Parts: sequence; structure tokens; C-alpha cells
Amino acid sequence: MSHLRLVGFRYSPAIGGAENYARRLLQQIGTRLDIDVATVLTTNRADWLRALIEGERDAPETYSVDGRSVTAISRWPLSTRRRLRLLAPLYHAPMSPVPGEIGRLLAPHMAELTAGTDILHNVFMGRESFSLGVMLAAHRARLPFVFTPLRHQRLLGWNSPAFHTLYREADAVIALTEGEAAWLEREGAPRDRLRVIGLGPQNDPEASPRVPTRCAVRIRRPRCAEQLAALPSRGAECPLAGRGGQRYARFTPVRLHRPLRAVVAREFRQRRH
Repeated sequence: MSHLRLVGFRYSPAIGGAENYARRLLQQIGTRLDIDVATVLTTNRADWLRALIEGERDAPETYSVDGRSVTAISRWPLSTRRRLRLLAPLYHAPMSPVPGEIGRLLAPHMAELTAGTDILHNVFMGRESFSLGVMLAAHRARLPFVFTPLRHQRLLGWNSPAFHTLYREADAVIALTEGEAAWLEREGAPRDRLRVIGLGPQNDPEASPRVPTRCAVRIRRPRCAEQLAALPSRGAECPLAGRGGQRYARFTPVRLHRPLRAVVAREFRQRRH
């Protein structure tokens, strides 16, 4: 059985959309892969750039969530943090090279995350430099890197070269809707590495017991395919309350012109006509 390491910038007990999504995703994969988690933050702080630079603890901590081991990593060395502080003021400048430079500075310190695993998967949150560092560390270790960008927008828009590097060079890019996948393709993600899986319900673990078994696995790195095959398929079922009681409707993707416009259910549209 292959080992998957989910690397997130923040994870449970912190609460947030990306954290909940990542946790539910691992629940859906279940025992089909051996899985552990690595994270930087475990609290609900959202000063993303400062947290990336300064970290949250002096020594690693290990705990368990849903029966899986989670390692909260320690701060970067002081010399690295000093260099990051010098770069930080230009981080959000349009087309800034700083996120990429920070990612390259962090990559050597993430080499330990590549030990004892077959796949690294990053669900984006925080700052793109962290995701880039994870990808560079994975590729230096000759491991496949799976990226779920969640289409977050930066302060001054989608102009970070580091994001485009991630889209182009990740071995697999996971989108939650067809609209998001189309947008990622326009931003540089190769179509043959894009996969769409359903978002599905996030708050009710009992909402849909079905575990989809279908997923396209044509991909550059064979080991990515094993994780993709374990992921929920596109169009996850979600319960909808209607006049006839609780029914299931298949989520229909729409083009995403704004971050908050994610998905709508086909049944809702039909009711309006």
C-alpha cells in the first residue's frame, strides 16, 4: 500500500474551509492509502505571511486526528527567518518574484517531509510560497506532488508567478468544479494533469455514504494515479431537502468568476423555471 502525506499550512484542531475539506477528503480515502499529515499551524490565526515566516513552535509536536498521525512542524532556522523578513515587504507587489524566492528558501527545510512517503499532497491555504516549497522538495526527492489550489485569490489578484509555476509543474492538479478546471487550464495547468472531483457536503459525514470508485488515471507519474483513484469522483452527491423529503442531487459546476461563486445544484435551477 502506498503512503500519502498531506501537507497543509493549517490543520485541525484549527477550523476553516480548506482544513475541513482536507479532513473530509482523507475520510473519503479511508484505508485505501496509508496516510499521515504535516502542518505548520494548528490554531485559527490568519496572519498568513507572518505565520509562514515566524512559525508557531520551537520543536515539532505529534498528535492524532481521526486516527491519523499529524506532525506540527517547528520554526525555520533563525538565519532563514531573517532572510524571509527582508523579503516580506515586497511579497504582495504585482508580479512579485518574492513568493517564488521564499518557496525556494523553504524547500531545503521541507526535505524531511519527503522521507517515508510515496506522494505529497498540498491543499492550498495561507501563502503560495509554502505550496511551492513543498512541490520543490517533492520533486528534488523524485516524489509526485498533487496540488489542490482551491482557487484562492491574492491581495492584488491572480498575478503571482509562483501560482503559475505550481499550476504548470504539479504532477496532478485537483479542481472542485469543471469551471475551476477550465480556469486553471487557462492559467497554465496542463489539461492532462487536471482532475475534477466533487466537493460534496462538508458538515455532515453521514450525508452520502457512497464511495465513488471511478476516476481517470492517465497521468505523468503512476503513483499519483493511485491517490486519484481513491478520491471521490466528480459530481459528489449532496442531500437536498425538498417537498418530498430528503433527496440527492448531483452538483453541477458553473464558471467561477468570483471566489464566492462556487457551485450550484441543478435541482435549484430547475425549480426556478
